[in-house]
Amino acid sequence: MTERPARRPQHPSRTVACPHCHAPIGQPCVVPSNGRPLPNPHEARTPTPTTPAQTGAWPPKNGDAS
Repeated sequence: MTERPARRPQHPSRTVACPHCHAPIGQPCVVPSNGRPLPNPHEARTPTPTTPAQTGAWPPKNGDAS
């Protein structure tokens, strides 16, 4: 018996339902007008990356002069 190739893992965004097309958890996003699955999830479904605050960024603290 031959081995099957491993399946591609699901996108991490599929752990939540899509607020745009209302795709359920674990299912791909779809085009709302015709129901076709999309290759990538909607931007509303993907979490926004958080960036750490820059040190020395504006506004100055404790009356520091620029």
